[in-house]
Amino acid sequence: MIVLGILGLFAGLGMDTSVSGGVGSTGRIVNIGLLGQQTSVLTVSGFLFMTGCMLIGFATVRDAVEALGAVIGAQAPRPIEQALYHTPQSSSEASDNFIPGMRTCPKCYAVAKEEATSCWRCRHAFEGMHHEVAQ
Repeated sequence: MIVLGILGLFAGLGMDTSVSGGVGSTGRIVNIGLLGQQTSVLTVSGFLFMTGCMLIGFATVRDAVEALGAVIGAQAPRPIEQALYHTPQSSSEASDNFIPGMRTCPKCYAVAKEEATSCWRCRHAFEGMHHEVAQ
């Protein structure tokens, strides 16, 4: 589209918009009809050029968002599919851990690692989390 727009701009700017003055005239006269055609060609060419530029820009932004989304998605601690299909094995797991190795904050429902002592989102302190560090 950009190439068509540029070619149209050259064609429009190269158009002759004047006609001969007649039998007794020595000069050329500007023709309003030809000026209208030139304006139409330049307008359509400009729209083609701008549309091509916008499509390239949108494609670039889409690719950047997809790449950034993949990076963010890889770092996000939110295994939603596992939470939907995981069946708790015991009553303690049913009350606190929907996902193996993870726990849910009772205040804001954010998912955190089981070893966490406080919620990463709301800083709520988890109760009963006195794990001893193995040496």
